[in-house]
Amino acid sequence: MIRKNAVESILAERDILISVRNPFVVRFFYSFTCRENLYLVMEYLNGGDLYSLLRNLGCLDEEVVRVYIAEVVLALEYLHSLYVVHRDLKPDNLLIAHDGHIKLTDFGLSKVGLINSTDLSGPAVSGTSMMEDDESQLSASEHQQERGKKRSAVGTPDYLAPEILLGTGHGFTADWWSVGIILFELIVGIPPFNAEHPQKIFDNILNRKIPWPLVPEEMSAEAQDLIDRLLTEDPNMRLGAGGASEVKQHPFFRDINWDTLARQKAAFVPASEGALDTSYFTSRFSWNPSDEHVYAASEYEDSSDDGSVSGSSSCLDNRQDELGDECAGIAKFESGSSVNYPFNNFSFKNLSQLASINYDLLTKGLKDDQPSNPNNQTERPPIISLSLYLVNI
Repeated sequence: MIRKNAVESILAERDILISVRNPFVVRFFYSFTCRENLYLVMEYLNGGDLYSLLRNLGCLDEEVVRVYIAEVVLALEYLHSLYVVHRDLKPDNLLIAHDGHIKLTDFGLSKVGLINSTDLSGPAVSGTSMMEDDESQLSASEHQQERGKKRSAVGTPDYLAPEILLGTGHGFTADWWSVGIILFELIVGIPPFNAEHPQKIFDNILNRKIPWPLVPEEMSAEAQDLIDRLLTEDPNMRLGAGGASEVKQHPFFRDINWDTLARQKAAFVPASEGALDTSYFTSRFSWNPSDEHVYAASEYEDSSDDGSVSGSSSCLDNRQDELGDECAGIAKFESGSSVNYPFNNFSFKNLSQLASINYDLLTKGLKDDQPSNPNNQTERPPIISLSLYLVNI
């Protein structure tokens, strides 16, 4: 994280994970550190992710897609209410829980809106305004420097909103653009602006070259209209600019019961072989043994001041170096360095989430115990053992 200049990002990700609690967002239990590494401990969702599911099936039935996207909408509605912009929405970051419902993860590129604003009681922020509130009081040189920082293209190319590529400032509506991309990809099988080279992807995004499938044979008219409105170039005119309620009211979600969605049975429920089963995951990375590097399919990091983009990965997965150097750790940076890295307070126990998972384990123990001992009222599940197991994790 130090070598990648991502200290602020990892601290922001941990702080976001601490503050969120929603059925469609991954649960965070605790964080800790050793001399070489930082650790974030979250629930393991062994149903894989939507990217893996899509690679195995090619494309998904629109009725299944409708529920998945509805769950993403609820996750974003919650995050945006906390002024959190995810900025890296893609199928890889939508994990499938044991009950088949999805959970949003990976807040490494996320930003908390209005950090420098003195007024949080004003109207909801949308479009380009969120990231520009603190620019008005900057000098000309500071203004140019800040603009240069904000021109950085973060995320995976296929899912980037045009305002991120253009460096014109972005806010909550950048996430709604990504939802449109994901909706198209789940139905068709590939993202709408996909191309062999990232620069071509960017050209397709900026020129809005969408290869629409046949309607209604291959995609319903409601789905096409929703995608079309989510992929509106002007973020202020994009569906969702006025809040998640705009998206929820679209005819595509006509049959969705938003209040009971988390309790409904999912269309796909993973049948894992055990708690450590990883068979549902498919890696987006390819391995080249000749030079011992790991290559990502299409992730980008940075942009120069003139808007050209360089690099080959997202901010937290930047150009993975030689694997032997990957765990170089903090030790390298300690000698001769006066920089103090704020890791002393990195350790944190999320007691509310730990209590929640402990309750889940106890409940599961009661349910598992009853069929085998229907008439034995004195025997109880091993509460102490469960608690100790939780601590040992």
